[in-house]
Formats: sequence, structure tokens, C-alpha cells
Amino acid sequence: MKKNTTTSKKGFTLPEIVVAITISVMIMGGIFGFLTSLQKDILQSKQSTLIYTNLTDFIGTMNNFEKLYASGSVVVSGSGVYNVALLMRPDKSAGVLIGVVEQKTGNTFRLDPVANKNTYGKKVIAYQKLTASQVSSVFASTGSVYVTDFSDEGLFRNLPVTDFLITPYNVWKLFEYRFNVETPFYENLIGRQRIDIEPEVTILPFTLDF
Repeated sequence: MKKNTTTSKKGFTLPEIVVAITISVMIMGGIFGFLTSLQKDILQSKQSTLIYTNLTDFIGTMNNFEKLYASGSVVVSGSGVYNVALLMRPDKSAGVLIGVVEQKTGNTFRLDPVANKNTYGKKVIAYQKLTASQVSSVFASTGSVYVTDFSDEGLFRNLPVTDFLITPYNVWKLFEYRFNVETPFYENLIGRQRIDIEPEVTILPFTLDF
């Protein structure tokens, strides 16, 4: 006698498939969000390390300048602009300019003009040593600082700032430097007006006396 066997085939219903896909999409979205956040954190950590390393170099350089040059003057001042300092020897036989230049391609750079302050770019702290004649030119016309070439070696490439304010002292120290370092930097936003963009950044404020 032959037995009749019934085979039961069970599949997924449409609602079950929809629920499974929805859950998968949510999981994948969560993983993507986590990886994106992790990538940003790694980038932020890496750039922050570079900033503090460059800041240490800046502090060392300024301490050295304080010993070499006994006097100084703020040749470009005011809020809303990048300030510029001129350190000098007592006899004005040599000096050094300290300000903010826009880092571009090439080996020489110039101070960021007042009119360009609100244009997004890689604007970093820099210094340039001057001869006696260049020091005299600055005193004859402070506008000459904007046509002074800064060499590549004077750039603190990992100190991109949004503000650079300098306050002179009468005794003990020459200057107080106050500046905000912005990280990370977005190459794709170069040339745009800051008022038109809202980059996701961390602002690191610093106040240093030399």
C-alpha cells in the first residue's frame, strides 16, 4: 500500500519582505553613519595633532624672536582684519614681519589683504625676516607689508586662522597674540565668501604672550 505524502512549501509574504528590507536599510544606514562619524573623528584627531605640533613650533620661534629683537610695533591693527606685527633690533638694522598669508601654490606668499578677510582660504600664520631697507620701507608706508614676499620656510602650514589679533605691551612682553585656529580645512570651499558657507569645523582659541 502506497502512502500519500503532502509537501508543505512555505515562503515569505510581501509584508515580511518589506519589513526585512526596512530593517536591513536601517542597519546599513546606522553602520554608514557610524563609519562616517569615525572617519571624521580620525581626521579631526589627525589634524588636531598637526595643529598642536605646529603651535609648539610657533611658540619656539616667537620665543627666539623675542630674544633677537628688542622692540616691536603693530603696523596693521584693528578688529575684523588680520593684524601684522613688526619686530626690530634697536638700531633697526633687521626685523621680522608676523602676520597671516594665504597659502597657495608656489614658493612665495603675501599677507592676506584686508579686503580678502572674509573669503575662505588656507590662511595661515607666517613670518618673514626683513633687511634694514625693508624695515625703513614699512615705516615709510605700512602698505608695503602687503607686497612683501614671504618665503615657504616662514609658514606655519597647520595653523589656519580665522582671526589674528595683536596687542602691544609696554613692559615685560612685546605682544599678546590672540587667534582662532579652524579645523578641518575644506579645499573645495576655497574662494567662496564665508557668509555663504557653514563648514562643519572645530574652533581652537589661543592666547599667547611673547
